[in-house]
Amino acid sequence: MRRRVLLLGLIASIGVVAAVSALAWLGVRHGQVVCVVENGTSQVADVTVRIYEKQYAASGLSPGGFFSFEFAPGADAQYAVRVSLRSGARYEQDIGYVTSGVNMKHRMIVREKAIELTATIE
Repeated sequence: MRRRVLLLGLIASIGVVAAVSALAWLGVRHGQVVCVVENGTSQVADVTVRIYEKQYAASGLSPGGFFSFEFAPGADAQYAVRVSLRSGARYEQDIGYVTSGVNMKHRMIVREKAIELTATIE
């Protein structure tokens, strides 16, 4: 009889732990990323940012001008950025790190030869 009570208590405890874990998992925020792309030079003509098979682009940004976009991150990924300069030169750069479950703000500053990236976890 005592074994049966202990066994039922153990099963009930496991059930409670499983239920609490499931509720915690369902309540996890899967994260949101805000990305701001800023033109840091007068030479930028077009900027295209690709992540998770989606593409965000802007052209004709004045120096200091920017565009932004938001997305819910999936698996771990990097940004693929393509820049066209007014001189006709182009470059591409894979930059940054995005993962699910974290709210982040990324700021990209597009320069003539590279992109500067800062990240803030919110």
